[in-house]
Amino acid sequence: MATQGLVTVNQGGSVIMKVIAGTDGMNVDRLTAIIRRSWPMTAEEVYAAARLIPFGSERCLVVMTSSDFVFNGDELEGLEDLYRASFDNPGFNPRWVSGECEYFELVAL
Repeated sequence: MATQGLVTVNQGGSVIMKVIAGTDGMNVDRLTAIIRRSWPMTAEEVYAAARLIPFGSERCLVVMTSSDFVFNGDELEGLEDLYRASFDNPGFNPRWVSGECEYFELVAL
């Protein structure tokens, strides 16, 4: 069963944060509820909230903004270019070259 998840935070029509998880994507609604209730949040705060839910594991969870990258695993090596290149595409999952994702939610501020 595929369980990848993506949460994109948009403000004024622009992507300001992406939360990308390789596991526990089915909990996307729990994370978006926290983000909506607690915004503004830093990338570190969103990362901590996602880990508590859980939305992603330490090995696969990435929280990124235009200037910040929070990741504590070891799987991202060589993929950061795809993450950065696709940042402005709200529905694109950079864990896959195809951009597909099983669970996706957009938080519009």
